[in-house]
Amino acid sequence: GHGRVDGLTERQIEVLRLLEQGKSNKEIARDLSLSEGTIKIHLAAVFRALNVRNRTEAVLAAQRLQTTSGANSGGPRAAQPRAL
Repeated sequence: GHGRVDGLTERQIEVLRLLEQGKSNKEIARDLSLSEGTIKIHLAAVFRALNVRNRTEAVLAAQRLQTTSGANSGGPRAAQPRAL
């Protein structure tokens, strides 16, 4: 699929995307028409797959995955190209 993260289901990726937008579990649950408990289960799986401990780390990991899934995967923290 497009922009897949290894080990995550489509649903978990949706949850992660909403998490990146700064949404709370309650908001994510509402957006996906799921219960908050289900969201917590998805998040636990996401954290495990990304090997992170919390929401903040998950968002950082997700952003890193997006920026490094290209030609320049030079190290964990690739320098952002500076706008001229």
